[in-house]
Amino acid sequence: MSEYRLRVPAGSSLAAVLAEMPPPVKIMVRDGFSSIAHMSEGQWSLVIAASLECLAVPAESDAVEKRLARELDLGDDAAKQTLSAATFLAWIVSSRKEPTEAIISQITESITLKSDDAEKLGKFADLLASQRPRIRQALERTRLGSSVLPSLIEFGVTVDVRLGFEKQPEDAALEASARDDVTIAVPVAVIHIDTDATTQEVWFQLTKKELEGVIENLQLALRRLRAAEAWSDKK
Repeated sequence: MSEYRLRVPAGSSLAAVLAEMPPPVKIMVRDGFSSIAHMSEGQWSLVIAASLECLAVPAESDAVEKRLARELDLGDDAAKQTLSAATFLAWIVSSRKEPTEAIISQITESITLKSDDAEKLGKFADLLASQRPRIRQALERTRLGSSVLPSLIEFGVTVDVRLGFEKQPEDAALEASARDDVTIAVPVAVIHIDTDATTQEVWFQLTKKELEGVIENLQLALRRLRAAEAWSDKK
């Protein structure tokens, strides 16, 4: 499924916005809510913690999904559905002024939740509501981190091998006995970067030496980010 981003303006009807949600997304969210409804409160705590991580650092969603799958003994698809539904509800609960009962009622009507699932989901929503300050803080971190410039949504790397062949005389290509011997092989890293901005997508290649330099620079940047986080946490 391609990425779908839902925006719910504070002044609009939540039911009206949910009605515009594509059917495949509705099915995914409904299945995720059903999964949550059949969990214990202890498992809910793990789901909420994972949701906060995704809200604060969206780029880490895949890693968080895999960890949640291990913690709750879920399949990959079930973990994705559960985390997507929980993160969606956390965002709704933290950004809307309606009581959780009204939010769950509108969601139930829009995506046709079972009555038993809706009742349990209401309790989960109440638990999320008690975490509103933490959810809003996570959202604010994302907003500040992604403002001004495009944000990374996908970073992919593959390794390719470029082959060089022995040069043959021009007329040798016409001979059946002509050989194409490989004389050199050079591995390169092929990088794919995608962002949340339209047309801001790039592919490029790096040699081993260039990649090592990039890694060193990224490690330096990571150390400085950690230092900056530690400094800001003290303020």
